[in-house]
Amino acid sequence: GRPRSQATTHARQPSFAMPRTRYVTLSKTRKQGQKGKQKLIDTVRDCLEKHHAVVVLELHNLRSGHLKDIRLKWNATSRFFFGKNKVMQVALGSKEGEVKTGLDNVIPYVAGTCCIMMTNSPVEEVLKFFNEYSVPDYARSGFVATSDFVVPPGELPQFDHSMEPYLRKLGLPTELKTGVINVVSEYTVCQLGKPLTPEQAKLLQLFDQRMATFSMAPLCVWTESSFRALKPAPELKKQQKRKTKKADAGDSGDESDSGDESDSSDENKEDDKDEKDEEEDE
Repeated sequence: GRPRSQATTHARQPSFAMPRTRYVTLSKTRKQGQKGKQKLIDTVRDCLEKHHAVVVLELHNLRSGHLKDIRLKWNATSRFFFGKNKVMQVALGSKEGEVKTGLDNVIPYVAGTCCIMMTNSPVEEVLKFFNEYSVPDYARSGFVATSDFVVPPGELPQFDHSMEPYLRKLGLPTELKTGVINVVSEYTVCQLGKPLTPEQAKLLQLFDQRMATFSMAPLCVWTESSFRALKPAPELKKQQKRKTKKADAGDSGDESDSGDESDSSDENKEDDKDEKDEEEDE
């Protein structure tokens, strides 16, 4: 008979699958947890033993670059702490009692956007510096404009021609004429008293308009022998507002019971929120 055709066998080649690309966010940080909080508390209390004065500073238009300059300037005699306010209050003795005599007066001032400065420099020298310190900077989105800014029609020689599409994207009515950017018609970038959009903030930066001012205003000063309040404490302001609201609600007889219930429920929500924050810090 006919010989059977021998089928050729091919060895199966191994398949090498490309590994999946994994993206890692470098800016993502893990929560420090209880160990991190306790470390901050211990560091603050350790510095209290090494410095004779504590100054609470209120920050306006916070910028990390300017903060770095301040740290370098006072590095020889001072230490700055920027942390969660509840943790900072615990470090100063809000739960365990006074760490040092008179420090309980400082605790109400540790609220909002602030930092604690511990220093061995003369107190008057520190206060004089920060009362006079201010640095103009570019406003960011959401900042309330301090003045009107209008771009008149005409050439913009300070910008390269390649910037024209970007300026137009930001809302500026522009066109190219012989390689030079021209503003077609008068354009109002921002108006006094109105919050800035991201596009408006970027245009102000491109035109070098610095509306914001970075500053660090002293709120209070503590030393081992005295305490001086320079401005009303933020926490005391909140308490005063609550008392005023309650007084106004009591005086007005036209308010319905449902309105009183809604007010009390709002206050309860605020109290629950404070309790939750405290539980997280414990």
